[in-house]
Amino acid sequence: MSVNSTAIVGRHARAIRLLTCLQGGPAFNAKELSLRLNVSRRTIYRDLNLIRDAGIPVEFNSDDSGYRIEHGSDKPLAPPNFNDRDLAKLVLTSQLSVLNSWPHFAMSCRESMTRLLAHYPRRIRETISHLLSCCAVELPKPDYVDQHVETIEMLLAAIVRQKQVRLDLDQRFEVRDGRGTTEFSVYRLIAGLEDWWIVGRSSLHGRTVRIPTSAIRSIRLLDDAYRVPHGFRSRMESNTELASRIA
Repeated sequence: MSVNSTAIVGRHARAIRLLTCLQGGPAFNAKELSLRLNVSRRTIYRDLNLIRDAGIPVEFNSDDSGYRIEHGSDKPLAPPNFNDRDLAKLVLTSQLSVLNSWPHFAMSCRESMTRLLAHYPRRIRETISHLLSCCAVELPKPDYVDQHVETIEMLLAAIVRQKQVRLDLDQRFEVRDGRGTTEFSVYRLIAGLEDWWIVGRSSLHGRTVRIPTSAIRSIRLLDDAYRVPHGFRSRMESNTELASRIA
């Protein structure tokens, strides 16, 4: 095979890997794709054009600040066929997730992974099962009450639906007139070892703030829609101090 032919094969193989990244789940921006595929951003842009030329509608989603394959809900793409290593990493990440400290999250995730593994050969299932049986996560376990778990679930619902929530906050976030209630647009949910945090725009503070979920005394999902500001995700990645601004 000539050098030129090898380059063409390599480029098409990379395009297939790129397609796998774009099929679903979180959107990836050009920087993230270049790191995953170990090529320059210029190469990523060229590969994206190659995919578009093949008739696959790749679009930049401004809400997620990343690229996705735009396809109708009546034409779902087939799930990717993971190689052994990537499948093991995916399942192991689930096994060692901080969410495993909550039994109902852990059970739901375990059942989902069992259904996923059912599509793979017995050899792979047994190898991954052995790996999971030898790995466990031991993290500080905050004294989460049922109300806090319900708060997290409500925040996740708000993110999915892109609807604001009304929060009643404790005294740490009360302003001069004693008010601690705010309409909040959730841009990001951050899981920590000792607490969880939400980052978004607060009507009470008039700007983007970071609030610990332990400060939320009550939460209600509203009908008011919101949009994550264009480029917010990129700014979060390049300026971690943005999330530290609180009243």
